[in-house]
Amino acid sequence: MSVDTLSLARQLRAVDLDERQAEAIATAIGQSGDGAQSAADLLRLEAKLDRLAERLEGVLRLEIANLRAEIKTEANGFRSELKAEMHATVEAVTARLESARASLLTWIVSVLVAGFGVVVAIMRR
Repeated sequence: MSVDTLSLARQLRAVDLDERQAEAIATAIGQSGDGAQSAADLLRLEAKLDRLAERLEGVLRLEIANLRAEIKTEANGFRSELKAEMHATVEAVTARLESARASLLTWIVSVLVAGFGVVVAIMRR
């Protein structure tokens, strides 16, 4: 049985398998393809491929877990930054409102005092 290892490696890369892994698998299959294949040889090859697939799955699961942790850490950082910015904005708006309130109270008191002065002046006449 002749195996086209180059074609096999390309097919494995086409399904997003890492280039080194695809070539290693294709080479292993090509080497095992030298000479006649017995059913026992094919079963051993299948078991070898199953073990390789399990190892690859474990590596991928670990990588996914690491990426999730990294994304979670970054998201928490962004959340903290956003909370700090929102707090600063609320503080700035609160300060401006307090300033406007003080100015408005000053104006109202001034108008009342002036109005009272006018009333007193009219009453003295």
